[in-house]
Amino acid sequence: MKRLFIFFLMGAFILGTASNSFSKAIIGGVIYKRNGTVIKTKKFTKTLEPNEAIIGDYKENNIKIKIADIKEVQFLTSDVAYTFDHSKLVKKSGDIVIIKRDGKQYTLKNAYFPSSHFGYEFFDEINNRVSENIVAFSEISRIIFGTDIGTAKKCPKDGRIFPSDYVYCPYDKTELITVKPE
Repeated sequence: MKRLFIFFLMGAFILGTASNSFSKAIIGGVIYKRNGTVIKTKKFTKTLEPNEAIIGDYKENNIKIKIADIKEVQFLTSDVAYTFDHSKLVKKSGDIVIIKRDGKQYTLKNAYFPSSHFGYEFFDEINNRVSENIVAFSEISRIIFGTDIGTAKKCPKDGRIFPSDYVYCPYDKTELITVKPE
């Protein structure tokens, strides 16, 4: 009986450690800015860490979705900060589409993050070190989480950014050009 109890405790410890490690895992990916810039990063920081969450309304319910569970975020509204202003109790929120790692898709109304900006790490070739930069959510059109992201494609006419497997712009049928991440 004691062995069974010890085995149970060891199993619970291992499972708890594994799930805790996953929630603290480093998440990186690709940032698509509204100005056409594409940034590839190995690590997001400040409000895009795995335990942080996006909050919004889905089918008349307020829900939270952890960053660790998200594959892609598409920002549908460009004129908001995507944050909650605690001092004024006013949401500076907009509509976003979230695609979770399990393939489920959610269109959130009035969605926001804990802050109006986030950080990302990049390799600074001039100083030969890893540095951090900060970008506002209002500057972003899309974020794809994951490290195995290739180059993106850009429409030369309207500047919209698309995944690397697109050949033509779906809006104006112009052939897309490859954009190298910074």
